[in-house]
Amino acid sequence: SKSCAYPQPMWQVMGTAGGLMGSQGALSWKYVDFSKLPPRPVDKTPTPDRSYNSETYDWQEESWTAPDDQPNTYKCFYADVYKTLQENAPLVITPESIKRQIALLEKCRNLSPNI
Repeated sequence: SKSCAYPQPMWQVMGTAGGLMGSQGALSWKYVDFSKLPPRPVDKTPTPDRSYNSETYDWQEESWTAPDDQPNTYKCFYADVYKTLQENAPLVITPESIKRQIALLEKCRNLSPNI
């Protein structure tokens, strides 16, 4: 949200085994491979002083940076829109090509009606 006093990265994705954050020029992600962890039995005994159980994970971290010669995606998008509107060129990004993305966004919105 642009109304946030503390701006966040363009993309911030949170998952059950890690997350990803970044922009069109750089991404970083970290994750846990739970298949490599030892068995973790459920401890049903109370913790002392009402403390919380916690675990330390062996996070795997990776990143990606766009090459210096990568074109600006916004400029490319609007240049394509211009060609469609002014030169009758076919759409590069068609409504059919984003059908899955729209369906996913709608599903997210239905799961979180306050968004």
